[in-house]
Amino acid sequence: MSEQAAKRVPIIAMGFSVVALVVVLIAVVVVMNRGTTEIAAAKTVEPALAPIDRRVAAADVVRLDNDDMLVPAAGGVRIKDPELAKQLGLTVDDLIASISGRPVSRQFDVHEVIFNTSMMKATTLYVELADRRIVRWQLDGDLRTARYAIPPSYAGLGGYPTLPSAVASDPLLDTIEKVDDTHYTVPTATLAAVLAAPAKFVTTARVVPAMKNGHPDGLKLYAIRPSSVFAHIGLQNGDTIQTINGNDLGDLSKALDSYAKLKVAHSFVIELARRGRPLTITITEK
Repeated sequence: MSEQAAKRVPIIAMGFSVVALVVVLIAVVVVMNRGTTEIAAAKTVEPALAPIDRRVAAADVVRLDNDDMLVPAAGGVRIKDPELAKQLGLTVDDLIASISGRPVSRQFDVHEVIFNTSMMKATTLYVELADRRIVRWQLDGDLRTARYAIPPSYAGLGGYPTLPSAVASDPLLDTIEKVDDTHYTVPTATLAAVLAAPAKFVTTARVVPAMKNGHPDGLKLYAIRPSSVFAHIGLQNGDTIQTINGNDLGDLSKALDSYAKLKVAHSFVIELARRGRPLTITITEK
């Protein structure tokens, strides 16, 4: 394991201290840097040809966020289901290079496009194909409403696929006590146990960099398992964590310093944005 990778593991372990309280600080450095590059690249994307208009159902667009619907390929993704491709004015042979200026080469990229455009209440999406054709999806319905309307088996953020279910109850995590909606206590022994086996907790949610006005704005959580450490301290799908104990999660240059400070802390103040509003969650070791 490289020295850089070796440093990343303990930082991920501490991230959210009571529940791997710094799961985010180093684990997303590469992702955030890539995300910033992609956003910058997206700003330069200009349609090369006149768009081909297609009126499509918002619900069909949301179906693209099903892990079984897309096939990654060199330079983009293809839709696996012929019927869905037809509904969206495409074929299974069409290679989607970008959607609304965001290059897509994996399922996660498509998820980000759907999430971000639904938050902006977009009514039109531009799909650039590898052969330079542009298909303009004019939406019937609202993306955000469609996300919440898809079947209950998709219990992630607004209907996004979740990670596989964890055990219904974890005796270790059940020791975390909720004082009220924004205050929690965690036994010292529980914290020590979490830090001793970080890999067990790292995959209980998905963490992606959040951007605001072209700048890092913390880390967004989604696909949180109900039995995870994240859920046990009151974090919810869609939360954007901006600081922990005043340490800015958008400032990657201070990640190592943040880890050192959090490692010896006995209480944790998490400042986040939830549905556009600020919220503070306080966790105290007992």
